[in-house]
Amino acid sequence: MISDADRPLEERFLAEMVEGYLDGRKPDNPEPSANRSASYRHGFANGRDALSAWPRFPAAVLRLLADQAIREDVARAEGKPSPQDDAPQAVDVSGKLMPPLSGLRAKLHPRNSSR
Repeated sequence: MISDADRPLEERFLAEMVEGYLDGRKPDNPEPSANRSASYRHGFANGRDALSAWPRFPAAVLRLLADQAIREDVARAEGKPSPQDDAPQAVDVSGKLMPPLSGLRAKLHPRNSSR
C-alpha cells in the first residue's frame, strides 16, 4: 500500500474531498472549520447538497470549484501563493472590478457563504 507521503498532492487532496463528501452526508456532523483543506470543505458542501433537494450550483460550476480547491491546496502545501491570488480580476461591462468568486458565492447563496 502506498503511504500518503508517496502519493501526488492532487490525489491526496482528492481523497480529502471524498472524505469531506462522506462526512457532509452525515447530518449530525458539524460544518468544517478553516483548519480543514479547501478540498475537504468543498466535498463536505457537496455532501450537504446530496442531503438537500437543491445543489448550491450547477454541476459544471461545482467541477470548476473542485478543481480550484485542489489547486489552492496543492499551492499551499508547496508553499506557493494561491493560484487565485495570481488570477486576473474580472471586470464587468462598465469596467468595474468584479468581486472574487468567494464573494460571488456569498451573494448567490448567503446560507452557504461560510463554506
